[in-house]
Amino acid sequence: MTRGREIDAFFARHRLCYRSSGGRIAMPRHIHLSPELDVVVDRLLASGRYDSADALVGKAVSLLDDLHRRQDDQIAAFKAQIADGLADLAAGRTHDLDEISAELDDIIREHEARRDAAE
Repeated sequence: MTRGREIDAFFARHRLCYRSSGGRIAMPRHIHLSPELDVVVDRLLASGRYDSADALVGKAVSLLDDLHRRQDDQIAAFKAQIADGLADLAAGRTHDLDEISAELDDIIREHEARRDAAE
């Protein structure tokens, strides 16, 4: 083990401070949960799925981070679609709503006619 890793291990072991994955020195965190969340933590620990509250909270934070990343990706995709739609509108690439509605009505009538014929 290198000297730097020995020092990091000492700090982590004594919970003085530790190096986060980003390489920053950070102080340990103490989290206070509501009684309702404390019951959830106890239940999940009792299930045997997690070895410790630290592991459980780590997994929860990781899942929350994944969720936020997916939401950010979805928002970016929606913004891109909106920008494409606005560009189409500005370029005159539009369709008449009445024409589209009439086409959809025709499709629905054809579908209903096929369904009625099959019965």
